[in-house]
Amino acid sequence: MIYISGTMNSGKTAQAIMLNNQAKRQRKKVKVFKVEPERDNTEPTIVKSRCGLSCEGTLIGPNYDFAKYMQLNYQDIDMIIIDECQFLSVGQIDYLAYLNTKVILSGLKVDYLGNVFEAIQRLLTYRPMEVELFSLCSSPGCTNMATHHLLTVNGKIIKEGNNKILGDVVGDTIKYSTVCKHHY
Repeated sequence: MIYISGTMNSGKTAQAIMLNNQAKRQRKKVKVFKVEPERDNTEPTIVKSRCGLSCEGTLIGPNYDFAKYMQLNYQDIDMIIIDECQFLSVGQIDYLAYLNTKVILSGLKVDYLGNVFEAIQRLLTYRPMEVELFSLCSSPGCTNMATHHLLTVNGKIIKEGNNKILGDVVGDTIKYSTVCKHHY
């Protein structure tokens, strides 16, 4: 297993898409998934990075049955790439850890509350090869590496509540910023 971690805007999804493209050029069979925490069904999608890269994928939720998928497709798959892996369930992480197929997971490590996501806590117990990508603190004049996410709703900093609020900007209402420890 390979875990691509970093804050928002660090290029995690772009890196996963580039690995998908590279593997496909080598004629490997790759399946790309993107996890949404409240999703109960599957749906085809285009997985997009903020820098403009994209690839075909499938939206799944934390109840998606990877075992069933692999039973039906094990001969047709060389690699699984999962974006937003912080929203997987612990059971899904356990299954993927023992899969005899290359698994690349891309996602956040820490939520805006400063806590490690439950799925990531479990993932790290399996000691995946971790590739950490960096981004800069978004506070004016700061050149420190971003380590945390600040959530603001209607301009007010939020430090409690649901850790599964999606997106980085919804108009001016909900906004995530990547910041260093000092500005967090």
